[in-house]
Amino acid sequence: IYIIMSMSSCNEEEGKLAMKEGAGLCHTVGTWCSSCIRIFGKCVSCIEHSTGKCCFNSKLARIVNEQGRVQVGKGWGSGESPDCSGFTIAQLQSLDFAAMDLTEFYASIVPTLPNAGALQGSNAARLTTCYYGQGKCQ
Repeated sequence: IYIIMSMSSCNEEEGKLAMKEGAGLCHTVGTWCSSCIRIFGKCVSCIEHSTGKCCFNSKLARIVNEQGRVQVGKGWGSGESPDCSGFTIAQLQSLDFAAMDLTEFYASIVPTLPNAGALQGSNAARLTTCYYGQGKCQ
């Protein structure tokens, strides 16, 4: 069982990538055949596909890259060889940030407020037990 578990577990780099993907920091560039069965040097059957990704330090950086590359005509490369490079100064100055949809970024930085109705209801229910319990809340 240990051998099977160790074969199916991720290494440290794959674990970090999974965390970045879960946090919404990565852009998928494409997939490619990373291992295939070859006959006379020609790939006849792909047995393993890999995915090329570009991961960034923040959601804002990913969003600006995704939407800014379209504006300046900069591609992502291929799945096998992703181009995760940044913008030149001239490209950065030419970006129209007003045209970018930053909704996803705004949603990630706006705090989630608690449900005021639920808080009032639970406090009202506790109020009677605190008052009639001679100051000892239960």
